[in-house]
Amino acid sequence: MLFKGKYRIKSTRLKGYNYGSNGYYYVTICTKDRCHYFGEIINHKMIYNRVGYLAIKFWREIPKHFKYVEMDAFIVMPNHVHGVIRIRGNNAVVETLHCNISTKTLFSYVSPKKHSLSVIIRSYKSICSKTINHSFPATNFKWQSLFYDEIIKNEQHLNNVRKYIKNNPLKWGKDE
Repeated sequence: MLFKGKYRIKSTRLKGYNYGSNGYYYVTICTKDRCHYFGEIINHKMIYNRVGYLAIKFWREIPKHFKYVEMDAFIVMPNHVHGVIRIRGNNAVVETLHCNISTKTLFSYVSPKKHSLSVIIRSYKSICSKTINHSFPATNFKWQSLFYDEIIKNEQHLNNVRKYIKNNPLKWGKDE
């Protein structure tokens, strides 16, 4: 896809879906170039370093800043974070794009909306980056610019994601 003569990565978001809607979302956030900032896997168990503990701390604090969010299963791995976020009781209306509009107006629509999953993840990534780089400047910590998400469709899907998250360290040698 070209925008102003430059290639852009196509969005992984479900077109027309309101990512501020109540429900469960499975997200994966990777570090830039998949650098191992958070610790290491030893004997199929994640061993966190100080940067990893900061990533955990800020993940757990998300509901303090977004009252309509509940955290479910999650794990911080050496170079990524997997987690289930539940948006609940969010009465805000998040606009979706359904028509052809000017480029100027387009940016207001494609920017993350106030009560959306993108704002939650952007805030998490921001506090992690600022704190880690302030506390441990030699790490030169960076996230990958995008994140992966799945809308969890039902209880079985949710249970499969929880199981995947729990077993992620066991699969590290194959998954790295």
